[in-house]
Amino acid sequence: MTTSSLDTIKAREESLLCRTYGRYPVSIASGKGSRVTDLDGKEYVDLLAGIAVTSLGHCNEEIAQVIEKQARKLIHVSNLFYQEEQLELAEELLSLSHFGKAFFCNSGAEANEAQIKLARRYMQRVKNVDAYEIITLDKAFHGRTYATMAATGQERFQDGFAPIPDGFQTVPWGDLNVLEAAITPKTAAVLVEIVQGEGGIRPMHAEYAKGIEALCREKGILFPRGRGTRRPVPYRQAGGVPSISILSPTPFPGPRPSANGCPWAL
Repeated sequence: MTTSSLDTIKAREESLLCRTYGRYPVSIASGKGSRVTDLDGKEYVDLLAGIAVTSLGHCNEEIAQVIEKQARKLIHVSNLFYQEEQLELAEELLSLSHFGKAFFCNSGAEANEAQIKLARRYMQRVKNVDAYEIITLDKAFHGRTYATMAATGQERFQDGFAPIPDGFQTVPWGDLNVLEAAITPKTAAVLVEIVQGEGGIRPMHAEYAKGIEALCREKGILFPRGRGTRRPVPYRQAGGVPSISILSPTPFPGPRPSANGCPWAL
C-alpha cells in the first residue's frame, strides 16, 4: 500500500467522526506482541500500548483463546441475572485488596462517577450529614463526563461546557495544610490519583498519601482513589489506604492492563 491509503483513511474519518483526539500520521493495520504494523507494512515497537492498556501485548494468543471461548458460551445478559464469571472476577480482585465488595461498570469515568455518588450517599444517608463537596488535586484527570470533568478541575477540559456542576474544589498537590483548610462540614471526600497521568506522571509520595488518609479519618470523610495508576492495590506501595478505589481497563482514560484492552471497569 502507499501513503495515499493513509490519506484516504484520514479523509474518510474527517467526514465520519467527530474530531476529539489528535492523531499521529500513522494508521495501524495489525499487531503482535509489542509490535504494530501500519498500512505500508512498516513495523513499530509499540511503547504507547494503547495508552497503558495492552500490557500483555497485541493479539496475545492465550487471551484470544479465552475471549473466543467465552464468546461461544455467553457475551451479555445484563445485571438482571446471576453470572458466575462476575463472582470469580470479584473474588480475584478482592483478594488483592482490603475491600469487601466490588462494583462493575462500563468505563473509568463511570467508575469515578460511582465513587462520587457513593461518597455523597454515604455521608448523607449513613452519617446523616449534609456533605457533598469533593476535593481534588491540581493537574488531576478524573474523566470527561460532567461530574468527573468538574472533579478534574482543569480549565482546558472544561472550556466550552459551562455551566460546570458545582460541589467540587481543587487544591494544590503536596500541601496538607492547604488541604486541611479546604475541608469544611460540607466536604464528603478527598479524591486523588496515587500516580497522576495527565499531571505528568506524578507519583504521590507515601508521606503525603498517608497524611491525606489520616486527615480524612480525623475529619470523618472518605478517601477515594481515582485512576492514574495501573496497579489494583497501589496504595501498598504509595501509602495511605483508600476508602474506595477504581480499576478501569478500557481505552483512555480508564481501562488498563487488567483486561489488556477489553472493555470493563469497576
